[in-house]
Amino acid sequence: MGPDRRRPKRPRLQVRLPVVTQPVEIIDDAVTGEAEDLSVCGIRLHQKKAAAPGATVLVTLRLRRYLAVCMLGTVVWAQPQSNSAGWDLGIKFAGELGEKAVTEIACPDVPVCDVSGGA
Repeated sequence: MGPDRRRPKRPRLQVRLPVVTQPVEIIDDAVTGEAEDLSVCGIRLHQKKAAAPGATVLVTLRLRRYLAVCMLGTVVWAQPQSNSAGWDLGIKFAGELGEKAVTEIACPDVPVCDVSGGA
């Protein structure tokens, strides 16, 4: 399956962030890549090495020099990238990231308003 498969409509924000994926079953097999878009429930990324659909991976988004977000997820699809070496992957997070967090990750210089009414 590829990125055109049917999925629930969730806002997806374009990002260009360094990302590291690491299968939870294999220590020392981390792969670096670049996140391409992000939603509350998953991420699409590009990396040089394939990952098997169904594999559980730890996804680490590098936000700033000393700041990162780590999420556990499952590889939903993987396909070779046609115009360059590497693979495109779709990963579904084990839990939701939250809309405010996704917005802050994708647009770190834009303040996010709290519309929930909470402090």
